[in-house]
Amino acid sequence: MFVIFIIMDITTTTKLCRHCKIEKSLTEYYAHTSDCIECCSLINKEKYNKKLKHCSCCLLEKEINQFGIKLSYCKDCESKSIKRCKTCNEVKSFNDFSLRADDGLLRNVCRVCHKQKHDLWLSKNEEKVKKTRQIYGQLPKSKEQRKRYKTHIKHNKHEIYLFRIAKARARKSNIEFSITTDDIIVPINCPVLGIPLTFDNKRLNENSPTLDRINNSFGYVKGNVCVISGRANRIKNDGTAEEHEKISNYIKQYNA
Repeated sequence: MFVIFIIMDITTTTKLCRHCKIEKSLTEYYAHTSDCIECCSLINKEKYNKKLKHCSCCLLEKEINQFGIKLSYCKDCESKSIKRCKTCNEVKSFNDFSLRADDGLLRNVCRVCHKQKHDLWLSKNEEKVKKTRQIYGQLPKSKEQRKRYKTHIKHNKHEIYLFRIAKARARKSNIEFSITTDDIIVPINCPVLGIPLTFDNKRLNENSPTLDRINNSFGYVKGNVCVISGRANRIKNDGTAEEHEKISNYIKQYNA
């Protein structure tokens, strides 16, 4: 029985690249790869250029580098300013397509098909449209009244924001809702924990003001709402006063 020992030089600082056959330093390699960083980038570019994509306008398969970013049509069709509508399947000019509000790119449906789709939706949702038109019809129409309305929204934007969220939540959960924006008062500090209340446009945090129902058995009615911090509202949640008292006694007992 023969035992073969393979002795490796652990102190080596160079490595032979499998692609370019050049011995380079270990710092020029990614971890657990046989190709150097330069060769890896070249290989990835070659693979990327060989990829094909289907053009939604001319209906031909072309290399992916012939397409713009976030575009379904190739650069040749873009230079001709033409695009195919997904609904009627006709090739039309860019002027026949409207822009999307979110990213500013052209819609995949032409203006004619989009209008037909919109009219069909209006015919199916007549009652919903009537209600929204009644609400917006009550808004001020003169310039002076609009200025006053805008200043009211500007100074009371936090109250209006909490009002809209609570109204949507009440509609979803089928809870009574009879308050107005005048019933919502945002204090400087949380009345429960005493921490300062701050608005963050990106996400809800512990210091964010939230509209709380004092008694969860009732809905959003006058005298049953209060603005507290997100942390206090999360701690309160659905528990009763007795349950919270038991929890506080439990914490005091083991943290004493």
